Formats: sequence, C-alpha cells, structure tokens
Amino acid sequence: MPTYSSNIQIPNLPVAISLDGSEQLEIVQAGTSSRTTTQAVANLAQVALAPNYTTAQKNALSVNTGALVFDTTLQKLCVYTATGWQTVTSV
Repeated sequence: MPTYSSNIQIPNLPVAISLDGSEQLEIVQAGTSSRTTTQAVANLAQVALAPNYTTAQKNALSVNTGALVFDTTLQKLCVYTATGWQTVTSV
C-alpha cells in the first residue's frame, strides 16, 4: 500500500499544509456523511491504468499470464491467459 505524503497548497494561503495520512476527513455525498483519513483518500488516487496498444502491437508483446492492456483497436480491456489474449467483453 502506498504511503501518502504530500504538501497541499491552498489558493491564497502563503504556506503549504503537510499531511501524514492520519488526518480525519468528513465526506458528504448525497446527504450521507462518512469519516475517513487522508491516507484512505490518497489510496483512491492510486488508479491502475492499463497501457494502450493497438491489436497488432498487443499481439506482438511478450508478456506473462495476467498482463492487462487496453486494446485501442477494439476499445476493450484485454487480459493475457494461458491460452492467449482474452477480451473483457462486459466493459
């Protein structure tokens, strides 16, 4: 799990705020309030982005089972299995 450490600059304030991940936040969405930490919010920012390849480029790759790519020709996510590339069709 990545460790969150950052300095956030709030507009119109001359100094940065240093966060260590333990600070409590209250998030209100659609009238529902929940509490979380700055670390939990930072973890949400750790989004996995699959590399983009055309079908021809993808097929030329030498990868291990479990590799993920986004096929720009198909506009689909693909995973490499023991039998070759499989297209995730529910996306």
